[in-house]
Amino acid sequence: MKKTALFSAFLIVSLSSAQNLHSYQTIDQKLDHFIKKFEVEKKSWQGGVIAIIQNGHVIYQSAFGHTKGRRGALITTETLFPLASISKFLSAAAVMLQVDRGYLQLDEPFQFSCLKYPVTLKNILSHTTGYQFPGNCEIEKGVSRAQLLKILKHQKPTRRPGHGYRYSNTLFSLIQDILTFKGISFQEAIQDLAYTLNTLGIQTLPLPSDLTVAHPHLKIDPYGTFKTLPLPRFYPQTVPAAAGVFASLDGMIAFFKFCFGYRPDLISTVTVNKLFNPIAQNRDIERWSNIPWPCPRNKIQSNYGLGCRILTALPYPNEKLICHSGYLSGISTFIGFIPSKDIGIIVLANQNSGISLKKGIEFWTTVIKETTHPYLRRRLRTKKHHSPQKRCR
Repeated sequence: MKKTALFSAFLIVSLSSAQNLHSYQTIDQKLDHFIKKFEVEKKSWQGGVIAIIQNGHVIYQSAFGHTKGRRGALITTETLFPLASISKFLSAAAVMLQVDRGYLQLDEPFQFSCLKYPVTLKNILSHTTGYQFPGNCEIEKGVSRAQLLKILKHQKPTRRPGHGYRYSNTLFSLIQDILTFKGISFQEAIQDLAYTLNTLGIQTLPLPSDLTVAHPHLKIDPYGTFKTLPLPRFYPQTVPAAAGVFASLDGMIAFFKFCFGYRPDLISTVTVNKLFNPIAQNRDIERWSNIPWPCPRNKIQSNYGLGCRILTALPYPNEKLICHSGYLSGISTFIGFIPSKDIGIIVLANQNSGISLKKGIEFWTTVIKETTHPYLRRRLRTKKHHSPQKRCR
């Protein structure tokens, strides 16, 4: 009785609303620790939103913090966040919606004046154009799109299209030009996706004035002091398909259901599943530091599909994570889905340090990892064999 009373008291204190309390009680027990830990951690964040979705249903969500400084508007599930590189996932989905309707073809070649060889939408969406030019330095200096493409024209491909993976905001943004060639702007394609999903929570510039937006923040000391930054300009203006989409938690939940098989009434399963076919193996994850992987990082297989990543934890058969993270100065975002468990997570934060990516991978680890990792379990058995006596403390 005493334990039950303490547990109930903890829930009432730690969860911020009746909705959160109800959602929390429906979560599988192995996620209890993850939720409890997050409820404590979020108090030190500038602000953010999170949702856990299982079997197509939101089983936990929370919106917390402020859009701007400590006195800004409260963040809600309708607050827009700059998505940074998660924009690629939404852009790819918007393209696949047009493919499903017969307006676009993934393998149709397009010849750009700035490229040596014709490329397809599949090449662009999978970062396999054969070029090694990311263009981030130029974008962050405010170089215009026209100038950026002129710079690209002077780059030399290292491989033929379909080979030579290189993650590139500049090359990915070429889908904007293909859409324009087909008679639809990128902004219209995103609007079409949002309309199909029946949400106002997916937007591009210019943003509607009646919607609140979470501003980026930098943590400037260990005491929780944040500096408010202006909304990102250069990426949303220059390469919106790669890093310029804005979305709310409500919008991202609708997008999640669209992509991961819960809305066959909106797009065929065959079409949407093409997003997740591994195309280009890579080691981008080697640049991700301080990540709570479910196994040693060299045992994580990393592939890129169409606008998304497919990670596989090799020691755990069939345990994949379909995901994408995003990072801009003062913004951290993540979306991930674990097909084997039919569960996923969305985390959007308006502060720096890549915290959303860390929470996303931690979630994957929590869901798929055994109580004791197989490598560690073998070591423990060995220790027990050689050290039969317990040491008291």
